[in-house]
Amino acid sequence: MNARIPGTDRPTAGLRYRQVVGRWRLALRLARRDLRRHAGRAVLIAVMVALPVAAGSFVMTTLESNEPYAPADTEAELGPGLQAKIEGIGGPIEQFWQGNGSLWFWDAVGWTKYDSVTAVSMPYQELEQSIERQLPDDDQLVRALKGTVRLDDGEGAAMSVAVQTDFAEPDVAARFPVLQGHLPGDGEIAVTQRHRDLGLDLGDTVEVELADGTTTTATVSGIVPRTIDMISPVLLPESGPLTPPQEVVSRGFDYPLWYVVGDAPVTWSDVQDINAAGAFVTSRDVLLDPPAPVNAGSTWSGYVDWASLSVIAALVLVGLLEAVWLIGPAFAVGARRETRSLALLAVNGAPAPTLRAVMLARGLLTGAAGSLAGVGLGIAATAVLAQMIPDRLPALRLPVGPLTAILLVGVLLAVVSAWPPARRAARADVVTVLAGRRPEVSTPRWPTIIGASAAVGGVVLAVVAGAQHWAVGLSAGIVVADLGLILACGGIVALLGRVAHRLPWTWRFALRDAARYRARTVPAVAAVLVAMAGATAGLTYFDAEKVVVEGTPYWPWASTGTVAVTQGYGHVFAEDESERLQALVDEALPDAGPLLPLPVAVIPASADNSPAPRRELLDLTVLPVDPAGPDVNLSPDFNRWPGPVVTDGSDRQLLHALGIPEEHLDDVAAALADGRLPLPSSHVDADGNATVTVRAYFDDPPVEDRVLPAAVVGVPGERIRNLPILPEALLDELGAEPALGGYLVENPTVPTSEQKSLLQTRVNAELVGFASDRALDVRVETGRQPGQGSDSLLGSLSTPWTNDARPIIGLAIALAAVFLALAGTWSAVALSAVDARPDLATLAAVGAAPSARRRVVAAQAATISVIGSALGLVAGIAIGIGWTLLSRYPVEVPWLQVTALAVAVPVLATVAAWTVTRSRVTLTRRRS
Repeated sequence: MNARIPGTDRPTAGLRYRQVVGRWRLALRLARRDLRRHAGRAVLIAVMVALPVAAGSFVMTTLESNEPYAPADTEAELGPGLQAKIEGIGGPIEQFWQGNGSLWFWDAVGWTKYDSVTAVSMPYQELEQSIERQLPDDDQLVRALKGTVRLDDGEGAAMSVAVQTDFAEPDVAARFPVLQGHLPGDGEIAVTQRHRDLGLDLGDTVEVELADGTTTTATVSGIVPRTIDMISPVLLPESGPLTPPQEVVSRGFDYPLWYVVGDAPVTWSDVQDINAAGAFVTSRDVLLDPPAPVNAGSTWSGYVDWASLSVIAALVLVGLLEAVWLIGPAFAVGARRETRSLALLAVNGAPAPTLRAVMLARGLLTGAAGSLAGVGLGIAATAVLAQMIPDRLPALRLPVGPLTAILLVGVLLAVVSAWPPARRAARADVVTVLAGRRPEVSTPRWPTIIGASAAVGGVVLAVVAGAQHWAVGLSAGIVVADLGLILACGGIVALLGRVAHRLPWTWRFALRDAARYRARTVPAVAAVLVAMAGATAGLTYFDAEKVVVEGTPYWPWASTGTVAVTQGYGHVFAEDESERLQALVDEALPDAGPLLPLPVAVIPASADNSPAPRRELLDLTVLPVDPAGPDVNLSPDFNRWPGPVVTDGSDRQLLHALGIPEEHLDDVAAALADGRLPLPSSHVDADGNATVTVRAYFDDPPVEDRVLPAAVVGVPGERIRNLPILPEALLDELGAEPALGGYLVENPTVPTSEQKSLLQTRVNAELVGFASDRALDVRVETGRQPGQGSDSLLGSLSTPWTNDARPIIGLAIALAAVFLALAGTWSAVALSAVDARPDLATLAAVGAAPSARRRVVAAQAATISVIGSALGLVAGIAIGIGWTLLSRYPVEVPWLQVTALAVAVPVLATVAAWTVTRSRVTLTRRRS
């Protein structure tokens, strides 16, 4: 068969196919042999490939596992065996799903949801019988009663929701996992971990009180998880004290409950029938196979967040480049060691494509092994995280598509990293290699010129784009600047090699060696450059953010550690409850001071004949003297107090608890005693008066302006927190009267979350009880918390920065940069040691000191790390400034941290290279 196309020298398709297969069979066989012989180098490359692959796999698997997942959601809602859970609404509804996991909603049919005027109801027994008629024949309805109870163990009381059902039914019992003990039987009760934190434990005897005043006693039989169905209920047996309601009313949220057990699934048709009967259904069959969501017809709006996508793309691209520069020198080491073997292949007729294939096959095999290990490591890390936070990651799910893409990217990284050494090996002069001589190296100037221009342009673009708040331009500038600097590295190294004649011989040797073998030097310098640029930019941004956060004013509502007990937005206390509350405070906060009643000013109730006359809240606003100036209006915070605080100034402890600074207490107390408003100078005119607007908070009468006497407190420009405070002497003039707005108590330290929870629980049990129209709120002034009061480029600083994590983040960034920079430096130094071995042997033979080899290797490490660090710091500072300007932060460069990083990387690289290098060398015969 003719293997050539007639009339040409070109091979046929079949011959080309056989050539490619034969070439890669040989390449893969030689690659496997090389990996076995040099296992250490292969493991190093595999680890470098595995790290980014593991990071990507971890992120994608975690995100996938955090998405709504029907089997896990069903298990959480219904346990392993229940067919459905039904909540009685009291009127016909329509249940629907919007395609977001297990979240279902409902709308009223023929009545208005949450409207007490149009509320509907139906007898409990009638609803229960109607639900039973709609169930499949093989299923059974198990009643579950839900209500509020008061628990008292003799040492303290707590209010709690209670669920009472038949735990003898296996599927119902399986819905409530028990952490310790067992589910309750007759005369028993199971409590949650939250109740255990309050003092209840296994074997304790508890008095259970219902809303009608009836009581019973029960023994704690078990501990169940803290949250079940988004509440923390105590569990009562079927024989417990709760009784079914007479009517199921649509208003409210405490709906009656039933469980469905049996073998027949509750289908979507059954759910719709039960909806029409007046109940909401959570069905296992419907959760696992839901109907079409109500918004199924909606289409994509066409909006693309290019800013976020550009930032993510830039970060991913820079990260991939960093991986390539780290892996490349390791392949170059292998190529240098195998140069003679490849030359022998060429002598025996192997063409250039075959030589390239030999090197690329090593990248293919090593990349595949490293990528597989990285994917497995990422999945394992997600599995460990899922065990730590099962509420957030209920089930480990593998995104097959993204994981496959990440695995292929890892293999591609290794192949791309192996391409430059493969290309050089295929173009090497066979005679020069077999003769043992070094090939001549020449580098064109155009990459340096283009690279330097691109670097300058990218830096300018990043800074200008940041100043113009253009995220896409900033991302483009980052990528262009990094690529430009990488292109310019070869020319910079060559330039330094030319000026090395003025330096000591060790540095002269290191610089000229780096210039001669730019193929291994440039990737290492690029790895150090990218790592240092990223770290410097991150440190610059976080330092600017820290300045903004720390400079944001914080206005506490009381002195640090003070606890407030109020009745909720806009409500005042009808009677004094200080004696009962003081006992509860003494239990929860044993070191706290006395209870301080907080009087506020309100407008008296109208004198009409209404059955429930109410007092209006007094809205009082103090205007600045210069309305066009920078000063703002001062008014009471109705989110804290139901009106302006009023006092005659005699209770200095109350003023201190309100946060009045110690140095201003005398002035504030004197002004209040004199019947004047204590205010900053910006709100008091030359005559000693202040302009105040007064109105009823919940009404809309015309705003009334008043001129009231005032006194200046503090120096000009100083703002005293929690002003204005109203003097008692001005109440009559304003037509107001005092009312009890709440209670304050000072604590020497900030109460812990456990102390606050205990006090809130005791207040609910002793002062609120079963009253549905009342709520008491316990709040603590914690003082300024780190990270409070600012937004970052990534959103609100509520997480994770509010826990003072910036020092840890800065340290993590610095350590990551040091690790990556050292990895790139040491891999290149290892290669240079191989190349320089004949020269060092010659120097030793002519009398060089034994330490000469160490000094040369240390100088080579310093050369790479210093060049990369210097270029990276310059680029990183510029990029960090652009990123800072994009977030509208003031430019703040952390010079101390940047300097420490600039010194640490070269010093560590040099010292480590000096330490691990042996002084003695093996003499090598040189061929001319």
